[in-house]
Amino acid sequence: MTPPLHSIVSRLHLKQLRLLVALGEHGSLLKASQQVALTQPGASKALQEIETTFGTPLFVRTNRGLEPNAVGHCVIRYARLIQTDLAHLRDEIVGIMRGQGGRVAAGVIMGAVPLLTDAISALVARQADLSVEIVEDTSAALLAQLDAGRLDLAICRTTISQAPQVYDSVKLQDETLAVIANVGHPLRHATPAPPIATLTKTSPHSQEQIPRDGSHDAQTTGEIAYYPHPSIAEQFEIIAA
Repeated sequence: MTPPLHSIVSRLHLKQLRLLVALGEHGSLLKASQQVALTQPGASKALQEIETTFGTPLFVRTNRGLEPNAVGHCVIRYARLIQTDLAHLRDEIVGIMRGQGGRVAAGVIMGAVPLLTDAISALVARQADLSVEIVEDTSAALLAQLDAGRLDLAICRTTISQAPQVYDSVKLQDETLAVIANVGHPLRHATPAPPIATLTKTSPHSQEQIPRDGSHDAQTTGEIAYYPHPSIAEQFEIIAA
């Protein structure tokens, strides 16, 4: 049984994380112990304590040394992430103490990438030592990373969240969705539909009523992509953690 989080946090030490990363790199307890300045018996004891902390073996003992199992690969990956975050923390502290530098992690959805890159270019021009990490993903994924503290801010949509009110956000702009059609399609010269309850999609084989409430995804055929309405505006927001 996996121990509770508070138990893992209270028992795990940074030097043990360094040992895990070294074991992942070398696959040898001797080489890993030398890298983290431990004796081999000390490293062996530390590994036993780590496996006790997580409540499961992390490595398979083979003739070639120690090979991480599935859980071991997972733990080593997160140990590396923690080390990287600590390095970023140190860099940011140094920058703050020098009155410059610093680090910001920003998330962005694909359609808002130009907005973010323009803003970052202007910011870096004023603060050349600033370190910027950019994560491009969906709104749902970016909000999850904000919740986890992995991002400082994100340009995305809060409307997909079940609790959008928990975010501090500022509206940036509207995004207009459009109907994309083959240049030879009969609807190329059609006028926009009036605001009626449904939009009728006609294909050679069927006719389908598409709800206008936004609950229907884009419908596609070989020639044309239909959205609920060609002038729906979706809102970009900048969201702070």
